[in-house]
Amino acid sequence: MSQDRSIAVAFHKQTEKEKNEHRIRLDVSIKAYRFLLKNALPFRGHDESEMSISKGMFLETLALIGDCNEDVANGIKALDMEDRYSKNGRQMTNITNCHYYKFDIFNTVVDMQIQEFGDRFSEVSTELLKNIAALSPCDSFSQFNVSDLLKLSELYPHDFSHMERIALEKQLNMYYLIVRQDERFANLSGIAEPARLLVKTKKHQTYPLVYRLLKLALVFPVATATVERCFSSMKIVKSDLRNKIGDEVLNAAMICTIEKEALLAVSNDDVITQFQKMKSHRTQL
Repeated sequence: MSQDRSIAVAFHKQTEKEKNEHRIRLDVSIKAYRFLLKNALPFRGHDESEMSISKGMFLETLALIGDCNEDVANGIKALDMEDRYSKNGRQMTNITNCHYYKFDIFNTVVDMQIQEFGDRFSEVSTELLKNIAALSPCDSFSQFNVSDLLKLSELYPHDFSHMERIALEKQLNMYYLIVRQDERFANLSGIAEPARLLVKTKKHQTYPLVYRLLKLALVFPVATATVERCFSSMKIVKSDLRNKIGDEVLNAAMICTIEKEALLAVSNDDVITQFQKMKSHRTQL
């Protein structure tokens, strides 16, 4: 290939405006990829030709972003919450927008959610979650309750004998006094963090029954909700349209779908940098 026709030469001949436009296209493409990965949606379509009306989710998403970009930026007006609420956009009422959305909408939805949780979770499951919450280190172990934790140990008769539960009560009282005085256990946010600190400070050897209880509490959500969520996501990711997806691509797509918080933490610049490092390119993106 002629040196004058190389990608690097062609890229450097472009104006700053053209380079910025290329960067915008690249950012939009990455955002479309992230959206599809996060929601376990397929990328390709059966017919991606110019005249096709079903080009696949990726090209359709790019087209949607391109068509709506200016409308979204300039056409949305913030709602004044102190104005009177307008029913059906025309009929004015005597209540404010704040009152309508806070009491008529928000509180109603919360009541529905509480009712749904009550129907979904049994009394035993609710009691179990309440007992596990007693291990929380938030606000300097403000929820710590020996009685609830002893009830939690009773739900695991194969892990705690009668004599061990008697010893557990003493260890819990001592554990609470020690962690409240130790600055290393301050400002913790989840039950996984005190478990790590117990091992790091060798206190898991001093309070082995408390450490065992912490491990059981950590295993519980993993053994139920997380695993079920993974299988549910797999059914969405590996659909009929993607039944030939390879293991490596399936694993990557599953991680992006399940670990949404981690995906959102990755910036577009990180994606570009990682792609650049995968192999040598003729020019820097």
